[in-house]
Amino acid sequence: MQLAGSRLIKPIAPQLVNRVITRRPSNDGPFRHVIDLYQGSETNNLCNPSGSLVDMAATFGYKIAAVDVFAKELEHPDYRCRSLLLGGQSDPYPLVEKQLLLTRSLLEVCIRLHQPVVIMTRNSLILRDSDLLEALALQGLCTVLIVTSSADSELNRRLGNGAEAFQNGLTVIRALSLRGIPVGAVIGPVIPAINDGELEALLAASADVGAKFAGVQSLTGVDEYRASIEQWLYQFYPGRVNHVLSSLKRYRPVLASQNQIGGERNKFFLRFNRTCQQNRLLPLDKINLNTQLFGSSDSEGQLSLLY
Repeated sequence: MQLAGSRLIKPIAPQLVNRVITRRPSNDGPFRHVIDLYQGSETNNLCNPSGSLVDMAATFGYKIAAVDVFAKELEHPDYRCRSLLLGGQSDPYPLVEKQLLLTRSLLEVCIRLHQPVVIMTRNSLILRDSDLLEALALQGLCTVLIVTSSADSELNRRLGNGAEAFQNGLTVIRALSLRGIPVGAVIGPVIPAINDGELEALLAASADVGAKFAGVQSLTGVDEYRASIEQWLYQFYPGRVNHVLSSLKRYRPVLASQNQIGGERNKFFLRFNRTCQQNRLLPLDKINLNTQLFGSSDSEGQLSLLY
């Protein structure tokens, strides 16, 4: 098995699907309805975009005809418009997205049908789609969440994020916010005794370049993939293994919001809320996208934004 932190690109496997929109538990963050166009990670990241540990031996795949399936789901008579999260279990901007254009095509469907969407990613490839995101933002239909883990380039490399992940994230936040696209910063995965001490600095830096929202991700899936986190800790932080594993049990597996505070185990989230208030950052459950336009046709002026 390749260790986490390796940038080995995995082969990609096509997958047939009959639905794209999935629903996740209410305690798994503020976004209940999720879209994943890709399956797994193309590199050996320790965890997925939502902060959950992954099986590093799993294959990386993309969903055949996912955009067509998505459009049919939206056009179904029983569909009720709500904000959708793009990128819950897999990043919507892997390297192969440059060729497949699945995410870009899905955003075009969102524009056509006025479907509100929150996009969560670690990758700067999202800047390619700034034109579509700007068109959505003008109608209150999108927010972008940029996930970062650390300002430490070595820790980012060990997590499999790429050494320049944090600076790249700040560049993306600045570029999107300058185009009027609402942006949030998500810090994660938060690993106690590894990167939890960076919270205040990461959020402040994100706010300085234009972030308006903020969230944190606890590292989850420890019971299911305990071998993965233990292997990673023994490789890079052998003296902290027991402390980290015991501390993880006290962290809540959520994208934090101000309504999810309470108890000894949530001291970290009290720090999060205090830092948000100091930097005028809103929690993710304050994202309120426009659902009133859904299904209406584009005007000539709106289409002109895209071509």
